[in-house]
Amino acid sequence: MDVDHESTSWMEQRPAFTFDCLRQERASLPAEEKCSIARDRFGLNTDITEDPDFVARKLREMERALDSIDDEKEAYETALFINPTHVESESFRLAFLRTDKFDATAAARRMIRYWQRKVDLFGVEKAFQPSVTILHFRMEDYPALVKGAFRLLPTKDDRGRAIIFHYMAYYGSNATPETMIRLMWYIVHAAIFGDDDDSNSQDADAAQRNGIVALAGNGRPGYDQLPFSSLNKVKNYFGAISHDATNVLPVRMVASHSFPTHAWALKFSEHFLYCFAPSLRARFNLHDVSNIQQSLLELSRCGISPGIVPFELGGNLKVDHIDWLYERLFSDVYLATGLDPGSDEWESIVPQELRELLSS
Repeated sequence: MDVDHESTSWMEQRPAFTFDCLRQERASLPAEEKCSIARDRFGLNTDITEDPDFVARKLREMERALDSIDDEKEAYETALFINPTHVESESFRLAFLRTDKFDATAAARRMIRYWQRKVDLFGVEKAFQPSVTILHFRMEDYPALVKGAFRLLPTKDDRGRAIIFHYMAYYGSNATPETMIRLMWYIVHAAIFGDDDDSNSQDADAAQRNGIVALAGNGRPGYDQLPFSSLNKVKNYFGAISHDATNVLPVRMVASHSFPTHAWALKFSEHFLYCFAPSLRARFNLHDVSNIQQSLLELSRCGISPGIVPFELGGNLKVDHIDWLYERLFSDVYLATGLDPGSDEWESIVPQELRELLSS
């Protein structure tokens, strides 16, 4: 493994949480939780049977729970007033119920937090639109969107789980933590809600039932090129990612696999693991890039074959991110406006700055 000699004061600090801490934390877990984590890693968890009567009962329980919660409901109630068809739809609420394993009260609280956080990230003018689309982004977000540090891979793994690819080399020097969090939200929404296409909607249902796996790497850039000028920024950014993934978004992150290629990336991993919720830390898997064939074999045992692992991590998959963005742009604009691509009205909806970045 290469060793970089770059240094900054915050990277020289000893991490508050190390891989030894992670091993000790995992060893102290109850046997039942260890089994659940192992089943998640290998994609062996059994779906809850969603017969119509069961789903209808849980939806009624969730409705009662939403009515009974009194605090911090302003954003939810605004969304309900502006777009009741979306907020009350079975497909939307099912995503929250599936995330919380059909605990209706937990799902209701998650939905309330979701709407408040969505307002915080996207502003009141855009937060109450259905899902999250490319049109939710701000102009300063476009370069990071096009570079694609977060990507939804085109193929599910052998266990039916969606795969999100996170690559720090694609952050770009001008990306901000706030931009990257909005980008993460967009990619998660693409995985769990799909679009109006029936096949994509079926894929989204599968991602909700089976969960999402994250594959992560750092690439060549040093940490001085990342949007973190201090340890507090690292903590705030990864703390927000963890909070949103575990408490806000209707998503189950069942496993993450990291491929650090530099000594600094290992230490960086320890810094951000400290900020993760214990449930996410327990599902973190570290792979040795000096033996990539062994790492790919480990992934294969988890249902992730080399053919669906990005080439940046040693696999065989090459993704045309720009083509994917164009497809999403067409479906996002149609979802938001009903306009077909190529019409004069469509051209006026899509910001010129984004069109220029996509075509450059």
